[in-house]
Amino acid sequence: MKTLLTTALAACVLLFANPASADDCSWATNEYNYASRQLDNFISNFQNDLVDPTVQRMRRAKAAEATRTPTPTRPVKPATITAGPILFTPVRVPVAQSTARKMAAAYPAGSQAKAEALFNELLSKYSELEHMNGVPHGDLGAAVAFFLGGNWMAMNNSDLPDAKFAPIITQMRSILSSSPRFTSLSNVQKQEIYEQMVIHGMFMATTQMALRATNDPTMVTKMKAAGRANLAQWFGTDPSALRITANGMEL
Repeated sequence: MKTLLTTALAACVLLFANPASADDCSWATNEYNYASRQLDNFISNFQNDLVDPTVQRMRRAKAAEATRTPTPTRPVKPATITAGPILFTPVRVPVAQSTARKMAAAYPAGSQAKAEALFNELLSKYSELEHMNGVPHGDLGAAVAFFLGGNWMAMNNSDLPDAKFAPIITQMRSILSSSPRFTSLSNVQKQEIYEQMVIHGMFMATTQMALRATNDPTMVTKMKAAGRANLAQWFGTDPSALRITANGMEL
């Protein structure tokens, strides 16, 4: 099975890179600081239920690994996604209260309609990609992994190979499913988390790839800074210490 990130980049880069929507990349990248501000509020709202359990589990795993006796290096097996999906029951939300509308509200009044349309398009494209890759619709573990992976790509202005992305999905599924605070969230809250993570992750990943074709160093610098800021906010530390291994992401 192809992993979600690679297929997403190939299929969705046209949102920003084709001639008919060349201005979208410029507009979206220049305006991303508004989305980043909104993300700050989202992370603050779910700090205890989503962010802290993720970071704490990652740090405990790293500390436990440091105490183990080293074993001889073995050949690395191809990456597979083994942990089960984390699903929620979709909730019908009025358009005025939708995640896309809430995120767009952080933008200037003249840009809100355009931002909302873009965010809804990203959600729609991601849903198609889930179906194409056999990922159950609404998998929260995959959505959080996509957010983290997309921001890592933007920060490093680099692709994230399948072999490195698949373990992040498994890692996030395992972490979130074992967190009582997260599993006790309502379906409305889980749906908001899913949609926020998908929109931000899709934006960062597809824009990073689209910018490779535009040869615009100013926009690349902006996206690298945005990715770094998002990951720093999530992990509460300098994301340059973030490493991607066969076990997923490590601090």
